[in-house]
Amino acid sequence: MELNVFLEKIEQKTGKAPVKSGSGYLSCCPSHDDGNPSLSLSEGLDGKILLHCFSGCTVDNVCASLGLKISDLFVHANSDLKQLRKIVYSYQDEHCKELFRKIRIEPGFEGKAKSFYSEHTDKNGMVVKNLKDCRKVLYRLPDIMKAIASGTQIFLVEGEKDADKLISSGLMATCAPETMLWLDDFTATLKEANVVLLYDNDETGIKRKKLLCEKLHGNVKRLRVVDLPGIEYRESHGQDISDWLTLGHTTKELRNCCENPFLHPSKKQNPSHKSGGISGSNTPRARNALIPLPSLSGISDDLREKRSRKDSCRTWYCICCSSRRMFLEMESSKSAQSPIY
Repeated sequence: MELNVFLEKIEQKTGKAPVKSGSGYLSCCPSHDDGNPSLSLSEGLDGKILLHCFSGCTVDNVCASLGLKISDLFVHANSDLKQLRKIVYSYQDEHCKELFRKIRIEPGFEGKAKSFYSEHTDKNGMVVKNLKDCRKVLYRLPDIMKAIASGTQIFLVEGEKDADKLISSGLMATCAPETMLWLDDFTATLKEANVVLLYDNDETGIKRKKLLCEKLHGNVKRLRVVDLPGIEYRESHGQDISDWLTLGHTTKELRNCCENPFLHPSKKQNPSHKSGGISGSNTPRARNALIPLPSLSGISDDLREKRSRKDSCRTWYCICCSSRRMFLEMESSKSAQSPIY
């Protein structure tokens, strides 16, 4: 590994850039809580990265904290090591002025496949590795506001990669900077929007679906939650819309999943799994409250297994009506259609 790549990893981990010191660099150590830079770094004549922590951390500990091995400190003639890949997502205000950046790096820290961190440029032109005092907005806000004004459907996804994937396919999509943090300002932005919620098919994704349904239903012009057919459920890193498109599905199929509002209630109930917090006996009876649908208080005991079946496309429809009621509708593409009553 080259020294500049190692220095970048140090900066991403600690949030502070190494500073030049003599023929090398001085940095905060990523292996311990280091308020006063104590890690010395330099490059040997053979290209090997030399480092020493004055607080006593071993070379192995420093490398492990960055998801590296000691062998990564050497220059390999025919290296098969993964090169650091960095993708920058810019978050802008209504006037296209950048507010902050979210950085995705692959491979990530501590052996992870990917990691994220955020940064912004302060009024003095300095790059700060946090979002303190930054205004938080939805991803691609200027484009989203134009789409809402024109009545274009907005897909709300979990991450920037998924949003960019849909946008490159001719759709409009956005996401929040953090998966499980949703601000009232985000809801206000989408007040007049036709929203389609897509979620990753894993434990966090299902929790996010419930959170956003609670935040959005009754507060946006139209809300639909699409359960994509044929994607695999996993406890973590479940498949998402990008995986679904990679499997060969098309945006036309996605649009079809958002139409034809019909309900197919299951015979079994699983009270431990609510349908996104938008139906069932625990739903708050508030403005635009849902018509009670006891059969949807749980989808079924084998919900997660059914998520991987290609005939299990279900779409929940939440439609705000002037009568202050919502209708919940679900679609199954290969079953006999049964309308909601």
